[in-house]
Amino acid sequence: MKSALPKNALGALLAALPTVALLSSQASVSAQLDLRSWTLTDPYNRWSKTNPTPTSCRMDETATSSVVGPGWVVSPFVLGSTASFEVTLQATGNGDDDFVGIAFSYRSSTKHVLLDWKKFGQTFNWGDPVAVNDDNAELGMKLKKIDGAFTRDGLWGGTDGLGVSTFAGPLAPGWTDNTAYRFEFSITPGRAVIRRNGVQIFDVSNPAITGGRIAFYSFSQDNVTFSNAHACPPDFDGNQFLTGDDFDAYVAAFEAGNISADFDGDDFVTGDDFDLFVQAFEAGC
Repeated sequence: MKSALPKNALGALLAALPTVALLSSQASVSAQLDLRSWTLTDPYNRWSKTNPTPTSCRMDETATSSVVGPGWVVSPFVLGSTASFEVTLQATGNGDDDFVGIAFSYRSSTKHVLLDWKKFGQTFNWGDPVAVNDDNAELGMKLKKIDGAFTRDGLWGGTDGLGVSTFAGPLAPGWTDNTAYRFEFSITPGRAVIRRNGVQIFDVSNPAITGGRIAFYSFSQDNVTFSNAHACPPDFDGNQFLTGDDFDAYVAAFEAGNISADFDGDDFVTGDDFDLFVQAFEAGC
């Protein structure tokens, strides 16, 4: 990772920026996110992304399930390594029973943490070359680390000996048709606490858990809708309030060249990141 600006350059940058009015501790970060600017990552060219409303996003297959691959709809912003976010997920089964989920600590489709959820267990061989054969998609939720090249078989079963491994789950039951599920994520460096409908389902530690984008996910499951998403990138300490403490924490991370200060998600910490943070902080959430 590229190092941050030298301190003398940082001082000049701070001096050149407009005055930032530090927000009070009562500035709660509760606004719904507009999902229209989120982008589809579709390595197999098998998905469409639409927005039924500005605050909802729907993923639909554009090919039959036997040839479909995974798809992600990715946020335009990057969260710090201490952050929280919420989103509601709902799937319309239409007789299908495959994967829906949410990715976080997302740097790319080949580097992220994935919470995925299978309605029913199923064995299927996608035919991708793997180092480890794991064709059994178990019922329930898993937390998977994607770090390197993934295969469809790896995402399906949970490991491929290449870039996909499972570090938590499966956790039953599977999802139910036409049922809205509210997920809450609390992220700190190396740890994630995840709740579904207000009940904690995971408290896990893994070095892959860090700052990054959020992404909606589906694999071989048509008609999946994500909505009512809440997140605040400049809430840098993740306490659900936007205050001067967030500004101070960002400056400290930026001076240290910490990856959590990479506000544009390009794996470099530069003055561009600082500018983007200041703009987001001034705008509030």
